[in-house]
Amino acid sequence: MKQIRNQKRVKQRGYALLVTLVLLSLLGVILGGMARRSADTALQARDAEQTMRLRWAELSCCYTLLSTAPKRQDNQLQAWQGSESSGTASITPNNEGLGQTSLRLYLAGLELWARIDDEQAKINLNERLHTSPDAVIMPAAVVDQVLSPARSSGARLTRPVFVETLGLKPVMSWQQVLPNNSPEQLLGINQPADLNDSGHTQAVAGRVTLWGEGEVNFWTASDQVVRRRLQGMVSLKTVEALLRLRQQEPRLSLGIIYENTTEDREERAVLEQALTEKSDCYSMWLAIRPAGREQTNTHWSLRVLEKDGDQESGRISEYRW
Repeated sequence: MKQIRNQKRVKQRGYALLVTLVLLSLLGVILGGMARRSADTALQARDAEQTMRLRWAELSCCYTLLSTAPKRQDNQLQAWQGSESSGTASITPNNEGLGQTSLRLYLAGLELWARIDDEQAKINLNERLHTSPDAVIMPAAVVDQVLSPARSSGARLTRPVFVETLGLKPVMSWQQVLPNNSPEQLLGINQPADLNDSGHTQAVAGRVTLWGEGEVNFWTASDQVVRRRLQGMVSLKTVEALLRLRQQEPRLSLGIIYENTTEDREERAVLEQALTEKSDCYSMWLAIRPAGREQTNTHWSLRVLEKDGDQESGRISEYRW
């Protein structure tokens, strides 16, 4: 009788142990699920915080750097023109890079590289497409002709394409003519830190623009850009005389420079239409990554400010990669 009781006690203990193990397993599954959900929530919160920081940094740069670009450039030009002694010029050779400013910043644990460009210091692709006689028949050839000098700068770009069905609509994105190219390729650099070097001014994004009305800023455009803008429109003699006067007499107004360059009224009319003294279109390339983390992905964006005449503000377009 005593042996039977002992057997029952052993069975009861076995059942209790089995129930305990089942309960512990269920509790482990529940706690594991809660831990996974907590980890997912933490990751989502971290990603949301990182996205918010990136967005805040972009907007801060947009309002402090891009929006003030017109006034800053005017001040730089006035300082340069006012410091010139008569007959002596101290600007960069061939005016290279005068319409571009590069900055490196640290903001809230983020490392930023910004480049602000005067888009009217470049050749306007849309203007060429709308005025070139070959654009109606061979638009792709015109695109290739405009981009070819910059493409030869070693940027390793893919071949440009052009959708002929665009008709008279302007090209408003680099993806329309140079699809699948990274910002580094368009800028002719290997890493964001290279923006501080002068070599990138030869790349596509440094030579060609898709924005603005087609007028070239005479004071900020390079010699090469001025020559290409006026090619076939006025005599080569007139172009070279313009560039010489820009170097020698930076304080002269464009009207006086025209008078001292050519006596041909038609040429003057062409110059007045093709060149300008003030820019209304600026861009800002912005690269952002966490400070000290060179292996992390770099977030690129491009913003373009197009002013309306003398208005302080303007329309800002945003592009991302």
